[in-house]
Amino acid sequence: MTVVAPTFAELVAESSTIVRGTVKEIKVQKVSGARGELIKTFVTFHVSSALKGAQVNEEVTLSFLGGQVGEERMEVPGMPSFNVGTEDYLFVSAKRGFCPLVGTMHGRYRLVTPQKENRPYVAREDHTPLVRVSDVVLPMRSTERTAALSERSDALTPEEFERLVIAEIARPSTPRVRP
Repeated sequence: MTVVAPTFAELVAESSTIVRGTVKEIKVQKVSGARGELIKTFVTFHVSSALKGAQVNEEVTLSFLGGQVGEERMEVPGMPSFNVGTEDYLFVSAKRGFCPLVGTMHGRYRLVTPQKENRPYVAREDHTPLVRVSDVVLPMRSTERTAALSERSDALTPEEFERLVIAEIARPSTPRVRP
């Protein structure tokens, strides 16, 4: 799957909802689609911080194309996968197609607390620590290459990241001019 990575300003502007949430439940099931049955994964998040379009302590359930039911598996390259108990920042699009996140994998930011130190930081879908919000537009790396980067002490903390998101939401929007 090819996805054009949004800039940080586009990521925030194109999101109808921006939350920090913990994965509470994951359900995978077959559903009827226009061309037959599809497999979808429904991920329910408990919202601990609502930055745009949601309420704290609300539950948000998002539907992602793909998953596994019994022996049948439907895999979508680049689709984020989740585990119960993980905490993420989600930039949710109003146009909920096969993936509800803005820019697919570019719309999910992980909250990571390394075992060596107790300083949590924000990482991209590929586990790369997010040092600057301008880095959201960078291509995703393979997970093997990000293991060495995971000890970055200059990565954004959750508080810094939320402050930057809120500042971007408050910034007056300028209309996009396309040639």
